[in-house]
Amino acid sequence: MSILHQLSSTVKKLSEDAGEKAIAQHMKELSQLQNNTFSKAIVVLTWWLEIINNQKNHTQKIVTDSVACIRESAAARLYHSMIDQWEKPVIITAWGNIYDESNTNTILSHVMKNELIKKYNISTENIITEDQSIDTSQNAKYSSMILRSLWISPTDTTLITNDFHLERSVNLFQKYFGAVEAKSAESILKNHSNHYKKIMEKWINSEKHKQLVSTDAKIRYIYKIPWWEKLIEALATFFRQKREGYNNLPVRKI
Repeated sequence: MSILHQLSSTVKKLSEDAGEKAIAQHMKELSQLQNNTFSKAIVVLTWWLEIINNQKNHTQKIVTDSVACIRESAAARLYHSMIDQWEKPVIITAWGNIYDESNTNTILSHVMKNELIKKYNISTENIITEDQSIDTSQNAKYSSMILRSLWISPTDTTLITNDFHLERSVNLFQKYFGAVEAKSAESILKNHSNHYKKIMEKWINSEKHKQLVSTDAKIRYIYKIPWWEKLIEALATFFRQKREGYNNLPVRKI
């Protein structure tokens, strides 16, 4: 057991060292290009991708899946409401998890950034990608590094993810950054309009949502055991870095 513990800690440390260096370089480049001073930050945790297979024109497109779309839509609506209140918000899309190392558009946070620009008319300079993390713990750690470099405090930061994922995410951001404001994507959209309220109610009652609630509850339980937390994160680091490529993404036909 002690050997496994040592191995898991070593794998995790190597991954985080590389991630921290990449984030530090990323922020150095941004500081040279970006003159914006942001008053608020929205950190939205991404999710998985899928392929849209258009059978009419025989084309394929990589997009965020339905769960990520909920988070993305909520982040966009919160962003525009902040703009209406004369704030200067920045959105941080958080998650790396590269599917195809030869194409940066298949990094989760990059796909969501592109969709926020195209679908919700958000300027590219107001979106920063955190593209090194491979789990929720690293989401929090690396996003916190970016937030500090932007001189944004926890009280001026809003974290967005799904309701089933919120408790664990809040605890990890508390650990690495501080007490941020946290909002579930479902609650934001339910309050946006009656149309979205009905969609969210249907989603919350779906089998997929129930399965995700159950899965995250098990993960929270395991994370209470320190040794298992390190082992799971190390295994996630190893397997997600070796994750199957573009051709094995879920396909949705239209």
